[in-house]
Amino acid sequence: MVRAVLTFAAETWSLNQLTETKLLRFENNTLKSICGPVYDGVLNIWRRRYTREVRDLIPMPQVTDYIRSSRLRWLVYILRSGRDRFTSRVFTENIVGRRPRGRPRTGWKNGVENDLRSLDVDPDEIDMLAADRRVWRHLVVAAKGLNGPVVPEE
Repeated sequence: MVRAVLTFAAETWSLNQLTETKLLRFENNTLKSICGPVYDGVLNIWRRRYTREVRDLIPMPQVTDYIRSSRLRWLVYILRSGRDRFTSRVFTENIVGRRPRGRPRTGWKNGVENDLRSLDVDPDEIDMLAADRRVWRHLVVAAKGLNGPVVPEE
């Protein structure tokens, strides 16, 4: 239930390193509180569990992997919708005009392209991949870090 509230509308987020760190820290602290303390026989004290101990107890993807998967599910929704839909036009059309000085902020589209590159998928081939539902489903599962193959075996 905590993850559902934490990641509400996460498919539209563009994450930066600081936000990812805060999300992971919150998730780890919450899981440590849920799992409770453990008795350390060597030191003869009760101590809080380490993050790796909690991750071994609860084999679920991290919150950032879950957000990555949600973004990919939202991307396929945009790609499969008609080209006349507002969301599809915002995703595909280029914005004209002058930008302010400095480095541009990392946008949602950049985050999705980085997610695809981390899965060894060329962002230029997403239209072809989105057409095959089975391949895209495996891509979404691989984004969650469940060690599944990106392309399904036949």
